[in-house]
Amino acid sequence: PSNDWPDWAPSGFLWVYIYISTPLNNLLYNFTFETVNINLSFPNTVSILFPSFIRNIFFDFSTYEVSGNLVTQAFNVSTAYASPYTDAGYLGVGLFSIYSGLFTGVFWWVKSLKRIFYRAIIVQMIVLSIFFNHYFYLPVAFQLVWIFIILLRITKDGKLHF
Repeated sequence: PSNDWPDWAPSGFLWVYIYISTPLNNLLYNFTFETVNINLSFPNTVSILFPSFIRNIFFDFSTYEVSGNLVTQAFNVSTAYASPYTDAGYLGVGLFSIYSGLFTGVFWWVKSLKRIFYRAIIVQMIVLSIFFNHYFYLPVAFQLVWIFIILLRITKDGKLHF
């Protein structure tokens, strides 16, 4: 904190401010860099969707950077939009916004018992997207698959009901 920090304010407010503003600051810092190689296959964005042994086959670790450029290495989060910007610039941010809206909309309006669980996972993805891309983060995204598998119903006649 600077000398302007009020002495009466608890340090907890400072930490909340830092944790909320740092990812946004890193994203804005990324916007100062021009995207030279536009890659619409979005390697930085989707690389975290695969397990590491598959990721090493499809993606070269020296060419992708999930968190983008950082103001300081001490604070290494840059919102869900840093890697789409690194991949395709402002077009990548726009396409990722459309994707996240459609993706959450599809799961939000599921008509079954699964909807409660899907909504909890979607809200988790949305809220935590200020820190990282949880839409493509394998441990988070695979929760949707687990809910689908766990709540599959097989009737007496052997038919599956979703």
